[in-house]
Amino acid sequence: ITEDLEAREVYQAFSTQYQELLATVPEDTEPQDAALAAEILLSSLGSALRKWSLGQTSIDQVFDHVDKAVKLVFGQPRERC
Repeated sequence: ITEDLEAREVYQAFSTQYQELLATVPEDTEPQDAALAAEILLSSLGSALRKWSLGQTSIDQVFDHVDKAVKLVFGQPRERC
């Protein structure tokens, strides 16, 4: 959360484009389900970036986190241990 209006505008533009992109990825998926998947991934990205901005993780770990989150959401169901 920031008082910087320019930062807010940039983030809002990114967020909108990211959600629209993710909504087009899943084939044979209801639009509301695709929108929910995009919201989940955007929340996950926001959490990872927050940790990075606080110096709690590296940007490489953020990229890895996002890759794993996308695979989890869009990949095949995992078997239970």
